[in-house]
Amino acid sequence: MNKHENENDGIATFLELAGHVGSTKGIGSLYNYVCKSNNTLAAMDGKQFLMLIETALESVEDGVYELATSKAYQKLAKKSAMSITEFSDTYFLMSLDFLSAMPITKSQAEKMLVAYTFASTDDTRPYMEGVHFDSPYAVATDGRQLYATLGFDGFPAVTLPRTRLIDIMLKKGVNIRFMMHGEYAAFRFDWRDSTFLYVVKAIDGHFPNWRRVVPAGHTKLLNLCVDGKQPVRKLAAPSVAEWRTIHAVYRKLGKAVRDYAQISIRPKEQSVVEVRNEYDDMVLGIMTWNGFKNDAVDEQHNALYINEEFFNHALTVLPVESITHTDWLHAIVFNYADDSFAIVMPCSR
Repeated sequence: MNKHENENDGIATFLELAGHVGSTKGIGSLYNYVCKSNNTLAAMDGKQFLMLIETALESVEDGVYELATSKAYQKLAKKSAMSITEFSDTYFLMSLDFLSAMPITKSQAEKMLVAYTFASTDDTRPYMEGVHFDSPYAVATDGRQLYATLGFDGFPAVTLPRTRLIDIMLKKGVNIRFMMHGEYAAFRFDWRDSTFLYVVKAIDGHFPNWRRVVPAGHTKLLNLCVDGKQPVRKLAAPSVAEWRTIHAVYRKLGKAVRDYAQISIRPKEQSVVEVRNEYDDMVLGIMTWNGFKNDAVDEQHNALYINEEFFNHALTVLPVESITHTDWLHAIVFNYADDSFAIVMPCSR
């Protein structure tokens, strides 16, 4: 590939990413434009900043270009009369020193992508709309389900939002490095033979004290959870095979039934529980559950209710090693083969 082809490919890749940062609609805002200056390309939207670096841009004149037109043609087009000084807020990216930044390995990237699927999507709870680092853990929760994984030693205590660029970077980027710059999370990564700097504002607010809902002595926490309260019944719950058999029956039911998204577990006799679909009160199966206590059920309805959507997610997102039950919160704990785990809280009828 010659120098000019490499330049054009770098610009096209930048414009693809910039479409997720700036706006390709409307006119008059800085977010509708990209800036070429100091042999770099930059785009921003107030909370995100993107810059293409280490790519020769000798054939491109310094200036501000329309993002929508440029993206459509995959090259810089329709230069604006706007001054490049309007993009001065992006210049700090060039001064960031990533030599001491944390590398994000492929394994860590994969774990972060899983964690994001457990994060809240509720705009009224923005402090839970991302992945939180609590060294050596990465954690995500929406208040009803929680995921925690090891392997993030030394990462700064911060909650990263989920953005389209973070998704692309974690799925396709290589040589990813991460550091904090004030209230911003800064990344450097390579994709399609080009190098990018990406900065996004971290989530404000205090992440919940997730350790308080984790069973005390849970092996995945290596006994570091000193303030967890509920003991875990490590051998009490049914086997993964039993859960999968019953859950498979549920998933074969019609969509209208599954949309109700709730199953119940009722004590039938000593060491035996009955699992029902609450939509039509259909018995899905009978399981052996040693130690399933009556105080773990809704007293009014004599059942423990579980949101099936959350249960299905936790059961299928990763290979499950075991499924356990907690006494205090009556939650279901999914222990995964990679030393991570998820907790699904019961719900009311």
